[in-house]
Amino acid sequence: MTTTTFEFSEDWDNTTFSCGLDVHKYQLAAAVFAKDDAGHEFLKSEIFGTDASALKTFFAFIAPYKPVKIGMEATNVYHHTIATFLETRKELLDGHTR
Repeated sequence: MTTTTFEFSEDWDNTTFSCGLDVHKYQLAAAVFAKDDAGHEFLKSEIFGTDASALKTFFAFIAPYKPVKIGMEATNVYHHTIATFLETRKELLDGHTR
């Protein structure tokens, strides 16, 4: 895996982050993305399980970025658990999740 250093032209506090999810029966792929005013991009992704412990780890992964939007792609009904989990924790993201 190659590590890349990203440089933002402004503080992260002023950067708007989004989160994309790809939900499967036993796996949750999450990506956090942002682009600042100068066009510098940030992307960080991880894969998690879908059990209770893994969902807590997933939330710890996205929470520091306080994403303002979370998009989810899921086939079948696997998204219900993730959507319910996020709904109960949206206040922890400063009420920004829509």
